[in-house]
Amino acid sequence: MTTEHSNEEKEIDVAIQQIARDVNLYGLDAEKVKKIWFSALLQQVADNELDNQQAH
Repeated sequence: MTTEHSNEEKEIDVAIQQIARDVNLYGLDAEKVKKIWFSALLQQVADNELDNQQAH
């Protein structure tokens, strides 16, 4: 694992922790929000990959 990859993972973990704190403040289900967030992230990755394939 590269240092850059490790830093990205740490940034994601920090973001998830912040989201979880915010979710708790608003009384939302943290696990549900995490699943939605990851789903959106995966969709963005898929969209980017599709755009890259169409560009070539």
